This record gives sequence, structure tokens and C-alpha cells, in this order.
Amino acid sequence: MSQVNSQPKSQIAALRDASGDLEQLRKEWLKKPHEATALWQFDRVVNDTIYLIHTLDDVQAAKLGKRWIKLQLKLEMGIHWLNTVDVLRESLPESDHAKLASAVQRLSKKPLEQCQKILSKSEWTRIRRWWYGYLDTLPDRDPIDAIGIERAEKAFHRFSKLKIRVLKHDRFQDWLKLESAAGELRTCLVLRTPNAENARADIVGFSDIESHIRSWRRIATTLKILDILELTPEIEDDLNITERMSELRLQQRLRAHKLQEKVRKLLTA
Repeated sequence: MSQVNSQPKSQIAALRDASGDLEQLRKEWLKKPHEATALWQFDRVVNDTIYLIHTLDDVQAAKLGKRWIKLQLKLEMGIHWLNTVDVLRESLPESDHAKLASAVQRLSKKPLEQCQKILSKSEWTRIRRWWYGYLDTLPDRDPIDAIGIERAEKAFHRFSKLKIRVLKHDRFQDWLKLESAAGELRTCLVLRTPNAENARADIVGFSDIESHIRSWRRIATTLKILDILELTPEIEDDLNITERMSELRLQQRLRAHKLQEKVRKLLTA
């Protein structure tokens, strides 16, 4: 079950904590650039940063949020390639790894080089400059005053509309929007009322919805990459490996379905 931080924080304190986490995760990934964990966690903290920015009553907030989204999009395919490699490593025999290696290396080369470039010391120094320069201009306000009831109600209204759309229409884009709506609503509650008994349960629930959709989204992209790999010259004529890849796709689709069912159960609880 998700954990709830019971210590109330201001928006600025939360943003500075998130910034420290990003710095640490960046360094961890650069030490082990062939592993997905640190980069996937980095992406999650960027999401949290964007949610926090959306709570700011500042004219520059929207611009800064877009800059983080732009950075996130540049990292996206590299993260998904690393996640897919982990899935292949865990699910297929070692003999298949060797057959897939050249195709994986060729297709993932550009996305991973993009990640390396963005998280390099020189580029990160530039990012830190505009980001911390912005943070230093913000006043440290009490979150109860900063996160007004109107903002929290607006976040809840957006979540409620998307909940209905997901349950009724089951459209891919609505699921993605529901993930961000759950994250934004969770953030408002954490900042406003982290210690209230009813709020703690809601925070855990929204966090679980967000986490399940995030995992489902990761599998959806993994399935697309598996489709691409199966059509590469290295393996398209190898019936044994294509059969195992087909089985792997079925397993991934089942996992994705179970995650969606968990979310539906939470939405209708």
C-alpha cells in the first residue's frame, strides 16, 4: 500500500525536496545507465514536480511546468527502452538475449543517447540554473493559505469527470489524463490536509490509482516496442523466438488488464 507523509510541507519545501531527489537519481542512473530503476523513479519525481508547480499561484508557473514536461518527453523513449530490456531479460532465455542484442542496441541507441545528454553534468547545470533561479523568487507560504479550497475543488472536479469518462468509454487518452488528475488531486490533499483522518485514506487511494495507471502505461509502451522488435531482420525469421515473444506479449497484456481492473475497483469503491 502507498505510504502517506504525515509531515505538512509548503509548496517550496516540497519542490526543493523533489529537486534533491532528482539530483540523486540522476547521479545513480549515470553510474548504471543500462538499468531502468533510477531513470523510472526520476520520471516519477518529475511528475510530482509538475503537480506541485500546478498548485502555485504564480504567473511563471505554467511556463516552468511546460519546461519540465518538455524535458520529460525527451527522456520518455529511453526510459521505455530500458524498461523493455528489463522485461526481456526477466522473461526470455539467455539464448534469446544474444539474438535480440543487436536489434535492441540499434533501435535504443538514439533514445538512450538523448537521456545521457540531458542528464549530463553540463546540461543539468543549465537546467539547475533556470529551475533554482525560479525557486529562489517564490515566497514560502503556508500550504493551507496557498492551496485554496477552490483549487482543491477544481482538481476534484477534473478527477471526477475523467473517472466517469474512463468507466464509460475506456479511451486510452482518458486513462492518461486520469493519471495526472489523480496526481494533482493527491498533491493538493498532501499539501492542505496531510494529517486529517479522511484525507489520509483519500491520499492513499489517489496515489494507488496514479501508480497503477503509470504501470499500465509502461506496459502499453513495452508492447509497442515488442511489436517493433519482432519485425526486425535479426529475429523475424526465427520461429522459436517469435513464438516466445508472442507469449510474452500475451503475459504483458494480461498484466495491463489486471492493473486496469484494480483501478476500476478503486474508482467504484
